[in-house]
Amino acid sequence: MTSIGLGDLSQQFQMRTQNMLLKQRLQVTSEQVTTGVAADPARHLNGATAPLATITREIAQINAYGVATAEAASALSFVQTSLDAVNQTANEAVESLLLAGVSPDQTLQTNAAADALNRLDQVISTLNVEFGGRSLFSGAAVDRPALAPASDWFGDIQTAVSGATSVQDVLDTVDAWFDTPGGGFDTLAHLGSDTPASKFFIAEGTAVSGPPSVADPAIKEVLKGLVLGAVLSDDALLSGVEGARDQLAQTAGTSLLGAVDLLTGLQSSIGINEENIASVQAQHQTNLNALEIAHNELIAVDPYEQATLLETTQTQLETLYTITARLSRLNLADYL
Repeated sequence: MTSIGLGDLSQQFQMRTQNMLLKQRLQVTSEQVTTGVAADPARHLNGATAPLATITREIAQINAYGVATAEAASALSFVQTSLDAVNQTANEAVESLLLAGVSPDQTLQTNAAADALNRLDQVISTLNVEFGGRSLFSGAAVDRPALAPASDWFGDIQTAVSGATSVQDVLDTVDAWFDTPGGGFDTLAHLGSDTPASKFFIAEGTAVSGPPSVADPAIKEVLKGLVLGAVLSDDALLSGVEGARDQLAQTAGTSLLGAVDLLTGLQSSIGINEENIASVQAQHQTNLNALEIAHNELIAVDPYEQATLLETTQTQLETLYTITARLSRLNLADYL
């Protein structure tokens, strides 16, 4: 019976340990040759990791702001698209209302009123748009629509203006319905919040305004203009006043033209925010590139040195295998 002495066991253990260490070194060195950076940055920097930690933290911060700026850019782009649609809808209503105001054909007036009411529904639908599961034009109340359907509140306006004896009466009544705090608009039409939407924080100490609310004067003026045209659907309204209905149609069209100008101004202010976001995004990218270069320089390894170490390690591993195989009469398959 063949016996194995303690010396043999010790030798086998040492060789296995050496084999494990060489394989680990080979793996690490191969990775460093491939990536060009240290597998263990702390060891590479001899424990002086403070600069690396600072750079890593700044990169993480810029990446976080990058997500915020991308979200802000997308949200405001969606806002602009929605307001473009509102702008177009209002412009299309202007033509029919102005034409109805100067034409003796009462059918045009009836059609213009119906068209204004239909376009009011279109505008409400557009302003109730969501982005990322959040209502865009509801102010801080992102969990609900901005406006109730016109069918829920237009009748209240019709009742309010039904006793008007002049165009000015109609204008004053509609203005009061929309603009009086706690009035018709606030209690029946506006479902959102009076608190503005949260700002977008796009950089440290830098923020841009969130989407506008339907309570913004420019948007309310569009709604008013369409309502002024739509109330003409009541044939009895101002029917006893010579030329009053024609004047109201003209006034509704003119009001919408002014509202379109206000809406264009609102879009311009949003466009400035978009430009600011784009500028910050470019600066973020510049800073990120510089930080990534600095990060890589800190943990970079000498490619020639690593290639030499890799070759040396491979030679040592092969030598160890040869010695082990001779001592233990192992073949390569058994050894691996």
